Amino acid sequence: MGSRLPEFVQSASASADAVALWAKLCDDPVFASMPYKVETNFRGDIILMSPAQPRHWRYQATIAHWLFDLAKQNGLPGHPLTEAGVLTMDGVKVPDVAWAHAEQVRRAEADRLYREASALCVEVLSPSNTEAEMHDKMALYFAAGASEVWLCGETGEMRFFDPPEAQALPRSALFAAFPASAETMPAA
Repeated sequence: MGSRLPEFVQSASASADAVALWAKLCDDPVFASMPYKVETNFRGDIILMSPAQPRHWRYQATIAHWLFDLAKQNGLPGHPLTEAGVLTMDGVKVPDVAWAHAEQVRRAEADRLYREASALCVEVLSPSNTEAEMHDKMALYFAAGASEVWLCGETGEMRFFDPPEAQALPRSALFAAFPASAETMPAA
């Protein structure tokens, strides 16, 4: 499953523009009340994503819960995140779930986005997602510094990838005990 970087390189001014646009979106009450996920691209376009469905929310919460529990059990410092904006070479992308180290979280709180990808970015797939779209997103997250990208399929199956070419892994190197399916709920 080779992945490729998009055929452009974002300039420093485009990066500053993407950060400024994201700040405007964060402050805009219209976008704050939308039930849609919002991303941007390097041209400054605002991309509205389809509203998520209950299965998507459940997988998102389950993955974040598992990450929290596994990190706590293993003494890993950091935080599970949902819907955290990540500055990429193609604007701001928003993984469904992420894992960030404490220092990354502190820096992101000041900027209202992650200027580099968190260690882990997870996408929960929707029926409208394509393989090509996910390959492109993985490439963007890896180029922004992610150590792993996970994809959660429509029935909860998990796929794990590492950089630079989005090589499939049998299990996560960051969270080796993470289950192969998001259908497996963590113990309370």
